Amino acid sequence: MYVDTMDVEIVGLTPMLLHNGRTANPLDPFAKRMKALTSKRNKTEEDIEELLLVQWESSLYWNDDIGLYMPSENLYTAFHKGAKKFKLGSKCSAITFPEPVGYPIITQNHTNYLELKKDPLNKFVKTVVVQKSKTISCRGIFNVWTMKFGLEFETTVFDANEIKTILANMGQRIGLGVWTPSSPKPGTHGKFLIKSLKWTNSKTKEVKTLEIVEK
Repeated sequence: MYVDTMDVEIVGLTPMLLHNGRTANPLDPFAKRMKALTSKRNKTEEDIEELLLVQWESSLYWNDDIGLYMPSENLYTAFHKGAKKFKLGSKCSAITFPEPVGYPIITQNHTNYLELKKDPLNKFVKTVVVQKSKTISCRGIFNVWTMKFGLEFETTVFDANEIKTILANMGQRIGLGVWTPSSPKPGTHGKFLIKSLKWTNSKTKEVKTLEIVEK
């Protein structure tokens, strides 16, 4: 069995909107901070501003060594959705995104948390309905972004052109983050184009750049 690798570079076509989901755990530090703020009966403007900032912070995927990042498991999920469009979902056990944590989301100040937090353009504020009541919510949004990631695939299951086709579909029809074309409530966020694909043949050690035909 041979396991080939694909080095992928993508560029965002639409803004990426993030929602970590970590606050579903009541023991999460951000969940505790949010609870302390939401439980106040008469919130001041400062309380509301702090709540929105906590929501923003909790929406990110952040690692002090990597900076802002997309988890490998999220990439796998998006790839699997893309593969299912071609009835190849059952083959995805032959796909691995080898980085244990994830891959950097490259955007302005993506490795500087304090500067990232200062930028108002990184904050998406929207009115939402929670238990039939309207409130406002804040999430991380990144209007200009790129990513580089690697994946490994078993050559007895996938060939390189199938990987390319799935990635192209993933960029246009699936997306990364939330409120994407494939979300339960579809949106337009997180779409991307493939900038480059470099395939390394594990048997011959040849590195080949695959032609990108999407526009």
